[in-house]
Amino acid sequence: YSSGEKVYRSTDGGDTWVNISGTLPNVPVNCIVHDHSSGNNALYVGTDVGVFYRDDDQGDWTPFYHRLPNVPVTELEIDGANDMLYASTLGRGIWRTPLHGRYCPDNVVLEHDLDGLKYYTANNISSTSRVRPFAEVRLEAANSVVLRTGFHVAADDMSPSTFFKAKIDPSVCSSGIDRAPASASGRKGIYMGLLPGVVGLIPDVPSEERPIGTTTDLELFPNPTQGRITIGLGSLEGATTLQVFDLSGNSLINMEIKDRTTGQVGVDLSQLPTGIYLLRIEGGGQSITKKIVKN
Repeated sequence: YSSGEKVYRSTDGGDTWVNISGTLPNVPVNCIVHDHSSGNNALYVGTDVGVFYRDDDQGDWTPFYHRLPNVPVTELEIDGANDMLYASTLGRGIWRTPLHGRYCPDNVVLEHDLDGLKYYTANNISSTSRVRPFAEVRLEAANSVVLRTGFHVAADDMSPSTFFKAKIDPSVCSSGIDRAPASASGRKGIYMGLLPGVVGLIPDVPSEERPIGTTTDLELFPNPTQGRITIGLGSLEGATTLQVFDLSGNSLINMEIKDRTTGQVGVDLSQLPTGIYLLRIEGGGQSITKKIVKN
């Protein structure tokens, strides 16, 4: 498989093809299904790291993990009569979830901590939650997203792999409710409501004494990997520690790098299940976090 060459579309019976791979991750795409009833060419693809979705309205792929595990998906089928998507996975059985935009309760209230991969849709969403380190959280609402006092991604919790996005778009639900401005407040960060489009969060500038390293400071190969991965330590100096986390923030591997003579270190991930993990290296006054895909 090759980066940027995942999905192509033809509208003339196969005479010409257009690359619509967009921002799909560089992992195998195993299956694809078209929702003929959507009216906007809704597409779902099953990859080695879960399901992704796109349609003509949004123009690019987004993770679609509503009630689905983050594992290799081998087959997808649509049950149009019940508006359900079925996904066959490698080692995790068969799962089902409502099609994009089909399951849309009037109100969703989030008060618990959000970690791992979380995706919520509703006409209205309000939250006082704390977005945990390494979480990837998406909120999509037809009418409003309200981030109430107490909601925050604390600056001291931020990492390059923590992601939060909220979207206000009537097409999310079929209710036809008009858009209303989002509002937000919290004890950390700056919150902004954009109409239409995205409700974003700008975290406080971290006050840690250790700068966050750039992606050029660390090399991982191969990535994706089937087991062992090699890390090029680059300019990192001094005592160095290495940790591997799952997407819920659980530490799975914790080791100190003592031998730096080769400028590299190997880590065996063969015992970990297939999925996405986060590798953090700390040393020489730097802290660098990168994503690993385990096939």
